Amino acid sequence: MSPRLEGRIVAGMHVREYGEGDPTVVCNSGLGLTDSLWQAVVPDVVDLGCRVVTFDRPGLGASPPSDEPRDLPNALEEMGALLAGVGATRPIVLVGHSWGGLLAKAYAWSAPDQVQGLVLVDASHERENELPAQGADDERLAGLLRRGRRLPDRLYSPARVTARAVRAVAATRGNAAIAAAAELAATTLVTSTIAAAEQELAAAPLVQQQVQELALRRPTLAIPLVALVGGRTYREPERVEWWLDLQQEHAAASTAGRVEVVERSGHFIPLEAPGAVVAAVADVLQGAAAA
Repeated sequence: MSPRLEGRIVAGMHVREYGEGDPTVVCNSGLGLTDSLWQAVVPDVVDLGCRVVTFDRPGLGASPPSDEPRDLPNALEEMGALLAGVGATRPIVLVGHSWGGLLAKAYAWSAPDQVQGLVLVDASHERENELPAQGADDERLAGLLRRGRRLPDRLYSPARVTARAVRAVAATRGNAAIAAAAELAATTLVTSTIAAAEQELAAAPLVQQQVQELALRRPTLAIPLVALVGGRTYREPERVEWWLDLQQEHAAASTAGRVEVVERSGHFIPLEAPGAVVAAVADVLQGAAAA
């Protein structure tokens, strides 16, 4: 596998492409995170016979910033332009982690004839702001981003912004996951990416409202959908139950949807349990081929 390590700019976003053939699997990262999140997943998905596309949303990683609002209509337009720009045609499978999962689901709703499968990886939900004590977590994240932005680039450490991801991978034994976490820290902990993360975070309530509005008129999907849930994402029983309920709602977006709990993983499943993501992609590909 020989990716374009330097990537290229497509529709205003930095893109890396791996492998050849159909279908095209497109990976969308969590809020404020770069495409390095997927580096431990990509090789095994390529081995499934897929073409894989990873990308940085505007302002993140190697993508130039955008003057467009970080609202849902622009996010959906950007995804459509990206798919057209890389020449992705049916079949297309979208894989999204956290915030990227919510955007992937919304895109499938808006372009049901284009997407043949979904893998939602501990995905954010349009009603996530109702999660018990979630507001406090958002405020902590916002404060973390503000503090990090005031520091020179050379002083950033993996304990800032990507701290949870790096700590999670410290317990793994896979060299690919450790390398991915190191690359994630190096590409995320820069001033421009933190600034873009702040913009995404500020726009999150509006985007969630817009996804709820989209849900009222969404089509009924009949595509294979796997919603992966980190068994250790939350510890408090009421939050664990609520998070699982939201993931069940994700799965219900399709008549062929299901939930799978990754018991030994937290939120950063692509780093903590990359094999679970690969297996989910394989299942979705099989379901899409049989459809």
